[in-house]
Amino acid sequence: MDSGEKTTVLNRPLLSTRFEVIKVLGDGAAGVVYHAKDKFRAGREVALKVLTNSKAFDDKTIERFREEMRISREIRHPNLVEAYELLSLDDTIAFSMEYVPGSDLAKLFRKKKFSGEQVDLIYDQLLGALEELHSHAVLHRDIKLENILLREDGTIKLSDLGLMKQYKKELTATGVILGTAHYLPPEYVREGKYDVRSEIYVLGTMLFEMVTGRRWLTELSGNKVIEHLIKTNFAFPLESLIDVDKKFRRILERSVCYKPSDRFQNVAEMRRAFAGIGTELKPIGERETLEPRVIFNSRINANVRNQPRKSSWRRLLLEMTWLLGVLLMVGIIIYLLKDFSGKLSLNR
Repeated sequence: MDSGEKTTVLNRPLLSTRFEVIKVLGDGAAGVVYHAKDKFRAGREVALKVLTNSKAFDDKTIERFREEMRISREIRHPNLVEAYELLSLDDTIAFSMEYVPGSDLAKLFRKKKFSGEQVDLIYDQLLGALEELHSHAVLHRDIKLENILLREDGTIKLSDLGLMKQYKKELTATGVILGTAHYLPPEYVREGKYDVRSEIYVLGTMLFEMVTGRRWLTELSGNKVIEHLIKTNFAFPLESLIDVDKKFRRILERSVCYKPSDRFQNVAEMRRAFAGIGTELKPIGERETLEPRVIFNSRINANVRNQPRKSSWRRLLLEMTWLLGVLLMVGIIIYLLKDFSGKLSLNR
């Protein structure tokens, strides 16, 4: 590591006397994350996040990071990165957290395509972590391959909780869109709304990447991504799904609907779908609440969409039964009229 990368720690005595930097794990616009040893904790290896660029954040940004630490310390789950300690410095803040040896899914993605079994294992753990967050009324709001760490033993850890918020506590400035543009759901871009079902949409976008081996809209950046999403009505390239396993295709379809009410309504539902249990996953074309702007509406499911719904068969059966009943009654009336007419003729 060169001296420039060490400067952030070395220039701050409160950090340099306590932490021995091993390497840089990540360097972003607002700060740096280090792999370090905490000399005050018997040399425990930690991930040390330090906010460095005062121009890249304001009071609300610092408040979000403080909130990340508070929530991370209160909510414990084997698939969430554990938070250790918040450190207040003269000009910024830093905090230490669990160091996860291994790699994030984005780096692994560049090397190979994930198998169906790996996708199932990753999502089972990821959805378990999110279920725990959501049970505490906390949204992650920045789920992506880069923020999912895979340990050497196969355990995944959801990290980077800096954009988390509780349902009833908004920490972002009005009119400011936070999160990774490529993963933003329609309701957030258009109306600024974000809830559990928005996280389902993001999980669907990430699933698209994992099962197709293709990163979503990486050829675009910033506002260009938003412009593309709005222009295309948040549509996905359906031709990429032809060779995708039927189970994953159905989960994808259910996850990335334009209308939140058409998606899985919580991560527990999505988790059951990955396990292959619970209610049958109906193709989007069969769902009665379908909106004209739903993303998936393709030839892939044309054969299914053209089949009559069960409710239509029931109505047809009832109508046929009713018609047969009417015909029977008409027949009986005709028979009785003929019989009555015959008896009347004999009496004459």
